[in-house]
Amino acid sequence: MVSFPNEPDGTNAVDFFVLMMTAGLDTVQSVLSQTAVSFARHPEQWDRMFEGPETLEPAIEELPRWATPPAPTRTVTDDAARLHGVDIPRVDRIHAPLAAANRDPKYFSDPDEVVFDHLRFAPGPREQS
Repeated sequence: MVSFPNEPDGTNAVDFFVLMMTAGLDTVQSVLSQTAVSFARHPEQWDRMFEGPETLEPAIEELPRWATPPAPTRTVTDDAARLHGVDIPRVDRIHAPLAAANRDPKYFSDPDEVVFDHLRFAPGPREQS
């Protein structure tokens, strides 16, 4: 439990709670809605997901990969670079969508398909301290 010393009315605790509840709302909403559409189109995937623990865990790993929302990830280059034949000048603004990495055909044989035995996240805890 998070405690907020010197806050007898709990104002900061309420603000923190609201922040945490809404921080991932867009991501969760996007992943859940895209997953629902996928299962509606491919009901056999729903059945396969629940065949056993060995199929449920890969499904839980695969669905967020496949349904990654196009979160805006913008940055400014520190140095000039060349990427796939394109010159990117120093101090240029670039947009690198994280969802593109999850659809890279170098790493996923069928990147636009839900495949429960795709490469999965690295093992280990998913919590941050």
